[in-house]
Amino acid sequence: MPLDIFVNKKETGDPIFVLAGAVDAETYSELEKEIENALLESPKNIVLDLARLQYISSMGLSVLVKAEKVLQGNKGALILINLPPQIKKVIDVISSLPSMNIFKNMEEADAYLLKIQRDEVEKNSL
Repeated sequence: MPLDIFVNKKETGDPIFVLAGAVDAETYSELEKEIENALLESPKNIVLDLARLQYISSMGLSVLVKAEKVLQGNKGALILINLPPQIKKVIDVISSLPSMNIFKNMEEADAYLLKIQRDEVEKNSL
């Protein structure tokens, strides 16, 4: 599934990224590049509007974590808005995990994330 990225600016100059599609092993680098370019302008915050995001893999999550660390170092924040239920569920689960490696490889991590997201979509479609 492709990833569409639309970038707008808030009145403060902070970028707003609107994501549609999937951030997976094939598309995460597109998001990473766009965020890195935005970070060159030293924004205080970056906003990600995820209303149209259908899936995020472990690679996509790593892009978010990396951006968050940079922004926190600048006393700013990565702000996520309009999370679909399956994306919110994955972020909730990942943020509650202990900081140790619980997957044997990337494929296992992505299979786990896919199952969580599919289960949440099914639950919300009933």
